[in-house]
Amino acid sequence: MRFGNWEVTERGVIGHNEMRRYEIIKEDFALLIGNEYIDKLVLIAEKDNATQEEIFNLNMAYIYALGKFGVEKITETHMLNTTQKQLELLADR
Repeated sequence: MRFGNWEVTERGVIGHNEMRRYEIIKEDFALLIGNEYIDKLVLIAEKDNATQEEIFNLNMAYIYALGKFGVEKITETHMLNTTQKQLELLADR
């Protein structure tokens, strides 16, 4: 399943842009929880070339992958906090 430049595969979520390839493997999904937000998703939003559309697609792919892989540790609060942090980073540019 594809969401913009992001694809959910049996390995996890893979993203491609002109400069780089990103991969979040499914075995790491439960390890990506920071204190309040999902670290890897915020790190990708910090990249200079990340756009709001790409981040939206990344989040949609990640949510889809959570269901596909049966990951239950990620809560709605984690996703809301992650999205808020991503939007703050994008607005600060």
